[in-house]
Amino acid sequence: MGAEENAGLPARAVKRKELAAMLASNEWLPVGGVLGIGTSYRSTTDQRVLVVYFDNTALLFDSQGDLDRYVARLESAPRETHVLDNYPAFDADFIARIEAYVSELPSMVSLPAQALDRTLKSLKRVDAALSAMTIAQRKRALVNLVAYAGEVVRHEAGGEWQMTAAGTTLEPAIVGTQVGIVPLGVMVLDVLPLVEREAGLYDVLQALLS
Repeated sequence: MGAEENAGLPARAVKRKELAAMLASNEWLPVGGVLGIGTSYRSTTDQRVLVVYFDNTALLFDSQGDLDRYVARLESAPRETHVLDNYPAFDADFIARIEAYVSELPSMVSLPAQALDRTLKSLKRVDAALSAMTIAQRKRALVNLVAYAGEVVRHEAGGEWQMTAAGTTLEPAIVGTQVGIVPLGVMVLDVLPLVEREAGLYDVLQALLS
């Protein structure tokens, strides 16, 4: 979901260059998450509220009341199923289990624990290991791979974990990084069939973080 999908609401879409300038100023203070779809900022000079989506698009509301009506509309709308619905481990407790998932990954991909040092370069070893596994085996390791990929992002670009709304489920993301918001669940799932043919986790994250 992004700002371009919200025509008809009492808000206007904010272009990326304008958004960067707004967030670089001292006018906008972060308030908190909005239904797991983004982060809200409140103006220090008037009543306006800015909502920044996880794809780095944004909507500018004239007031908190307008935003509240927008949120009410989202809450009442029917939710579509999502590709991550098949992975119940992506729940509200996922973040608390990150270290456990990361510690399980070496045995799942047949790598020594010391090879997984949370650097971007370590993903080359992970990709090589995944290329020797079947697609089904890779998918069984999805939750662990998402946890590890997120820790690589945090090591390379900073940021913190946050669970974001994704259809009828939740998707892990890293927020507050040098490159913006990095959703991980679908990205890692999409990469798994491509590892030995087109692009692996290293290629995707290297392009994202460069």
